[in-house]
Amino acid sequence: MASLTPTNPDALLDLQRTVQRKLGRCLLRLQQYEILLKSLVAHRDIAGPPARLQAIRDAQVVYVQKMTLGTLVGMLTDSYLTPNQDDAAASEDESGDGGLWAWASMASVMATPAYEDLFANGIWPDGSVNWPTSGAVSCLREAESRFATHGWTKLNTATAWIREQHSDQQPQRYGCGSWRQVIHESRQFEIRKQGNKDNGCNEVWYRSRPVETAIQQEQQS
Repeated sequence: MASLTPTNPDALLDLQRTVQRKLGRCLLRLQQYEILLKSLVAHRDIAGPPARLQAIRDAQVVYVQKMTLGTLVGMLTDSYLTPNQDDAAASEDESGDGGLWAWASMASVMATPAYEDLFANGIWPDGSVNWPTSGAVSCLREAESRFATHGWTKLNTATAWIREQHSDQQPQRYGCGSWRQVIHESRQFEIRKQGNKDNGCNEVWYRSRPVETAIQQEQQS
């Protein structure tokens, strides 16, 4: 407890920053869930004359924009995770609990690579990436929190640690050829080159943009 006393304000400040960073990530993840659920609900059932399908789809997209996360979850479970009457009756006869069917269905969906790409890595089915909550950006931020020097982190140090600790997180997974391209495409970081006096080569360093600036850069992309 001594480390949290007023005699050591730097330790308390570091803890506050850690809490703020993790809380911010949780909020971004919730926003990502909401965006994905709105897309799933809006496209779950599109029916009508062929000439009006696009208009019907656009209307459904607009309709779900005003819904809360809880409402979206309810609509999704009522449609996607509800068996037909025959299956529901059979499930209840066998187990006495039709709810188990829904949980089993959800578990099977969560075990798929597509689910991991969407919810863990921010990769949409069409290959586009929701960079602020992507796995690659999360890894870069985690490395930054470990190896930053005066606010800047050497990219080579960060990527070596990512390869060791998160071997599944590679630039190619996000359609990029290098970690420098990830930093450029994500628009979540600032980057600079600095000469190494020992070998005479330039080294790439990065740091997170302020939240407001990162959001603006993402909106402009």
